[in-house]
Amino acid sequence: MFTGLLRKFIIMKSCHEFLQTILPELGYRWAGFRKVRRQVCRRIHQRMQELGIASYRDYLYYIAQNPGERAILDRSLDITITRFWRDKGVYALLEKTVFPDLIQQVLQEKRTKLRCWSAGCCNGEEPYSLQLLWHIRLSPEDLNLEIIATDWNQAVLDRAQRGCFPEGVLKDLPADLLEKGFERKDAAHVIKDQFKHNIHFLRQDIREEMPGGQFDIILCRNFILTYFDREISVPLLNKFLSLIRKGGYFIIGSTETIPPAFDKLKQIKKGEPVYRLYEE
Repeated sequence: MFTGLLRKFIIMKSCHEFLQTILPELGYRWAGFRKVRRQVCRRIHQRMQELGIASYRDYLYYIAQNPGERAILDRSLDITITRFWRDKGVYALLEKTVFPDLIQQVLQEKRTKLRCWSAGCCNGEEPYSLQLLWHIRLSPEDLNLEIIATDWNQAVLDRAQRGCFPEGVLKDLPADLLEKGFERKDAAHVIKDQFKHNIHFLRQDIREEMPGGQFDIILCRNFILTYFDREISVPLLNKFLSLIRKGGYFIIGSTETIPPAFDKLKQIKKGEPVYRLYEE
């Protein structure tokens, strides 16, 4: 796999050069990692120290000679930078448009549950933001919100389930949600137990498996369209769409773009990454 690269990159002095070399071989986009590369490079450097490898060139040789190292490197590429209420415009649309529309739709269909999937949920900031919005500001009677939150990284899922967060990731959360949703514990904020109900944290790598059933909303923000190349992201998008109910919503990151081929997804407000699925 890496033979050609080894011949080409005789000198490789920086992690920057290493990532530009290796990411395309693993199905990732360098552009997605450019601004967050420091987090990734710290992990790679730590791994090289564990192996006693001094240069990125030698680490590339090591990967070529040890196929199992590819999976370890892949896990080093996980990005865990996020916060509560990320992209305020998205949450404004959820509160004023998306949730009210779906509540009406679900009740008309005589269902008792609205299902949401947070893909790449990291430490739980996104699913808990949805939960607080739903229960504190909307509180629809006779209708439950079920949230499936997935990530491949068990460590971040464990943190999510504990629900304990530093001040910094809560700075964008509206004051009423912060006050009603959390208890202060030392220098951290802990989500109240009542807001942990009906959130199911699952360890899944979406390249290999996805949760079952149909969803009214799928959020896949700053994830596959940012970090994966088209050969991986396009098939994944097709799988996502197969899991969204007719009239359901798909939400991506504010800097991401839906490929033109996915014309059944219609942006509901210009400038906001919130799309509705329309079937012919």
